[in-house]
Amino acid sequence: MLLAGPGVAIVSLVTAVLVTGAAGLPLRDPDHVAGRRLVLVLGLVGVLIVLDVVVRAARRSGTLRPSRAAMAAVRRERWRLGRGLAVGTALVSFYLTYLAYRNLKSVVPVLRPEQFDRQLADLDRALFLGQDPAQLLHALLGTGFSAHVLSAGYMLFFAFIPVTLAGALVFSRDLRAGLFYTTAQSINWLLGAGSYFLLPSMGPIYAEPAAFTDLPVTGVGQLQEILLDQRLEFLWDPAAGIAQSIAAFSSLHVSIFFTGVLAVHLLRLGRGVKIAAWLLLAVTLLSTVYLGWHYVVDDIAGLLLGAISVGVACGLTGFKLRRDPRGRAARPPAVVQPSLPMATAQPRSVRWRELLAGPAVAAATVVTALLATDAVGLPLRDPDHVAALYLGLVGCGTLMLVGLDVVLRAGYRTARFPPSRAAIAHVRRERWTLRSGVAAGSALIGFYATYLAYRNLKSIVPLVRPDDLFDRQLAVLDRDLFLGHDPAALLHSLLGMGLSTHVLSTAYVAFIVFLPLTIGLALVFSRDLQTGLFYTTAQSINWVLGIGSYLLLPSLGPIYFEPGAFAALPASDVTYLQGVLLDQRVDFMADPASATPQSIAAFASLHVSMSFT
Repeated sequence: MLLAGPGVAIVSLVTAVLVTGAAGLPLRDPDHVAGRRLVLVLGLVGVLIVLDVVVRAARRSGTLRPSRAAMAAVRRERWRLGRGLAVGTALVSFYLTYLAYRNLKSVVPVLRPEQFDRQLADLDRALFLGQDPAQLLHALLGTGFSAHVLSAGYMLFFAFIPVTLAGALVFSRDLRAGLFYTTAQSINWLLGAGSYFLLPSMGPIYAEPAAFTDLPVTGVGQLQEILLDQRLEFLWDPAAGIAQSIAAFSSLHVSIFFTGVLAVHLLRLGRGVKIAAWLLLAVTLLSTVYLGWHYVVDDIAGLLLGAISVGVACGLTGFKLRRDPRGRAARPPAVVQPSLPMATAQPRSVRWRELLAGPAVAAATVVTALLATDAVGLPLRDPDHVAALYLGLVGCGTLMLVGLDVVLRAGYRTARFPPSRAAIAHVRRERWTLRSGVAAGSALIGFYATYLAYRNLKSIVPLVRPDDLFDRQLAVLDRDLFLGHDPAALLHSLLGMGLSTHVLSTAYVAFIVFLPLTIGLALVFSRDLQTGLFYTTAQSINWVLGIGSYLLLPSLGPIYFEPGAFAALPASDVTYLQGVLLDQRVDFMADPASATPQSIAAFASLHVSMSFT
């Protein structure tokens, strides 16, 4: 239940990284739309939690102003750490899936420039006996007041998602219902992106704009113009950072509203909620066709996607939608808290804290990076897909280690090699349950999401603190510590500048292997998976603390501040890397928006901190 949403997010992000990479574009969040919406929803959830506690405490105490003790009692009962982390994880996963969806939708015209609008329009007319359904609605409803009503109804979508997500996660008596609903809506993003690639199309308003010229100016009409301008800018220069958001088949508005309708019935909510859900769906079905967003076929496909999303969410979350013969009053009054209990028979199981620590560090760091990069006018990005490639390589390497772990343990237990399939299967079931596998995967995702945020934050240090470099002060402090001598010069004299240079260069570059290797080994071979999760989280925290130190004392390091002191060193892998990083910094300072982010910062040494960790 807890891991279904993050699982959908991981699949969506990996798919988006691969697809955008095929289109020659990075994964990005243009205008920080996904990041801003996540922050707004988290704020809304915080307000609703306070409201939930106050209202419940007031009901119990029979007063409109409950005491602090009454509110504290409700808070402890309703909002333990586990429940709060579950809600936060569900929301972060939902908006990560949305981020992936936006990237996938953007590259549809790049990877599939074909258009199926003519075929979809012909099918619509065939369904309506040769008539255009949009024209029929214009004739039936008119093109005046109805246009404004349906435009307003269509725009409700942008409030529907955050409000229903927050309401389901906060006010559900059983939190599993909220997690089920959030997962179902996340799946809509992924399925919708797939449908865009299946039948690329723009919709009637763009394919046959003359059919909608009688409509008055509305909020939807203005939005349609903005989206068309963005699409033209994107097609002119896909790398510029503008997202294109036009795709007709199928209708995600319909699928998401229909998912809401199905969830209302499956969760047996009140009659008024059911009526409201059906009304919203009806308005959406009318408005998408009337305003030219979609063909009728798109809406039918949207209904299908909504139903599939609910079915898949049931399977992923394991949420049982059983009918209670005693009616709604028989619902258990207690709050059901999701948990990951420790079982002595399963030494690889994990608790809430270990499972969510890494993703929590990642979420906090990514949000910080979104806000900081936005403050200097840059998007959050993964140039050359470095973080994504690392994640892909480490993920594959970890899977290989898992296979090795299972085979070696099975061989050791049976005293034979190769071990039998039965022995391998037994060890696999004991060591690598679905929960432990997802925990290890979440730890890796969290680590490299933190690394992605770290790269972005590190790159903007010279933009945030442009006139501050503390190399002189740090060099003076070094010499004071070494009685007036330069410690680098002392090492050059002591070790020489020939073979020692190449040995130390190789050792330094080995750091690139050290991190993925030790994390993979810790997650796979530790007897207790908690140990591996602890180690991975500790290394993630190094990224965060390192960023803080770069901003505290911005500096370039001796090789850039006093290059003459290192001129006698022979060429090595490290000197080559130093030259590349300097070129990247120069390019970045000349054009931060398009150049590869700079990666030079001296105080403090992350190589040392991670090795010491």
